[in-house]
Amino acid sequence: MRRIVRSKARFAPVFGVVVVLGAAATAVAQQPAITPQVSIDQARIHDYPLRKILESGGDFHTTPFTPEDGHGEGQEGPRARQRQALYPEAFPNFPFLRVNGLDSQSCYECHNTIGSYVPPDYSTQALLRKPSPVGGSAGLASNAFINPNFPWQLTYLIRNPPHVFGTGYAQSVGGEMSTELGLRREIITRAAIRLAKIEGRPVSLSIPLRAKGLPFGTYATQCDPTGQCTPDTSKVTGVASDLIVRPFQWKGIASSVRHFVRDALDFHFSMQAVEKVGHIDCDRDGKIDEMTLGNVTALTSFVAMTRPPYVVIPTDKPGKDRFERGKAIFEGTARDLDGRLTGTMCASCHLPSLTLELPELVVEDPGVANVTSMDGCPSETLLINPEPPERHATTQQVKLRVAAILAHGNAAALNLEATDAKSLNAEAIDASVNSLLASVPVPALSAGDLRINLTKPGDAPAYVYPRLPARTNTAPVTVPLLSDLRTHNMGSGLQDVGVQGADVTGIEIAPPLFLTRPLWGVADTGPWLHDGRARTLKEAILFHSSPGSEANPVVDAFKQLSEADQQAVVAFLLAQRLPIAIDIHQGK
Repeated sequence: MRRIVRSKARFAPVFGVVVVLGAAATAVAQQPAITPQVSIDQARIHDYPLRKILESGGDFHTTPFTPEDGHGEGQEGPRARQRQALYPEAFPNFPFLRVNGLDSQSCYECHNTIGSYVPPDYSTQALLRKPSPVGGSAGLASNAFINPNFPWQLTYLIRNPPHVFGTGYAQSVGGEMSTELGLRREIITRAAIRLAKIEGRPVSLSIPLRAKGLPFGTYATQCDPTGQCTPDTSKVTGVASDLIVRPFQWKGIASSVRHFVRDALDFHFSMQAVEKVGHIDCDRDGKIDEMTLGNVTALTSFVAMTRPPYVVIPTDKPGKDRFERGKAIFEGTARDLDGRLTGTMCASCHLPSLTLELPELVVEDPGVANVTSMDGCPSETLLINPEPPERHATTQQVKLRVAAILAHGNAAALNLEATDAKSLNAEAIDASVNSLLASVPVPALSAGDLRINLTKPGDAPAYVYPRLPARTNTAPVTVPLLSDLRTHNMGSGLQDVGVQGADVTGIEIAPPLFLTRPLWGVADTGPWLHDGRARTLKEAILFHSSPGSEANPVVDAFKQLSEADQQAVVAFLLAQRLPIAIDIHQGK
């Protein structure tokens, strides 16, 4: 019989095999998420290799936060009464809530699956969950409940966790769209002021809003000779009244990854960031500075740089033909035997791709919040807590970028001296805006802003790769989001029971409005829709139909398709996959 040599290492039986766990491995299983070895100092952010920042962000994403880190609220914390109502016998010794956040210890608990595959060593077509799932979506059991009214109201908003793959691209595309909308608003405002001064009376002008070639309704303004203007956004569509495109969350409530990360840390874990609460113990757990500026930068960078989804086209002829047929129907280009168009036009909202003119991600440094006492703490802990426009990073970035574009040498093509709406050549704006966006980067709000090249980020962990292709490091990138990043009325069947606030004070998204969910990676993100109610992709399509829904004509067209064509559309969607990291075999 083989003699086992005893040592100071710990022995752990796993499936009948004795595994030796050294002291380092034992310590890792017990240590807090935040340690001196992984913490990032924002003041030195440009001294760190990108790999170091991303590795630390991965730690904060996957390692459970502990009381030592600052996880949870104190006995008199903001949600203490809710915890007491739900767990009267266990309060205050039960640190979780679940019905309004305080529902987990790490991001990974709710972003932990990227679908199934056939492992490369399998002899059958049996499926297994894919490895390297960090950043994926989750099943219904991981749904988030947002309900500041509990226990007086049982449920309010329910959200299924979305995947975060490729979010850096989405943020940058949204930023360019916001800049283009802001540019058109500024051009018409300047024209109205000039004309008002010339005529000595108030003048009203309007301009069609467009971004990336997509319509956003009409923006109007009335200006008087003193330069005072009153905007009219009543005919603006697809975006909130501040013209900020928000690519994140189901309702389009966050415009930057950082803002969402900051508030998710607070809502789900009560890990409060200094950029939100300053150096004040707003959750009354006896700890301050739970998430520093540098550590939020690291976590944000990790999430935003997760590799983008990809398309897996079947290699067998029947499968490839089915994919191509489904793609044509989805995009509205398919024809029947008589040559008549027979598509569904899903792509009228789920646009195949958007172009990113400048492939750069900016992770903003918002600085420490000016909160100096408990009176300055947020009144509620929400999935997104708003900031005033003057402190909202995206709003300020857009404002500065618009000003820089208008001061650029090539801005003359925009006809900035126009004094009437007809002279504002929309085609000239369309023709010039892309080159101007490529020439004028997002202005810095702080010396601590971190800039990452989305095409060639350099030495980085394997989870970052592969990236979307581009001719050069700075060339435009085609981002196959399968979304127009606009909000649409989804009807009474999907609408929420109330409004949901966005990341700027005063901006609320109406109950039936939802962001066109980017469908890249959709095959691996079931269950589907904002609350996970759809068990199959076909169900998800059919649930788009209800009174008032903008999708009704598209769903009606889908229902008229043959069973084979409906399955072809589903096959096209099933090709939109979340990739395994490149250092792990992709399987079959």
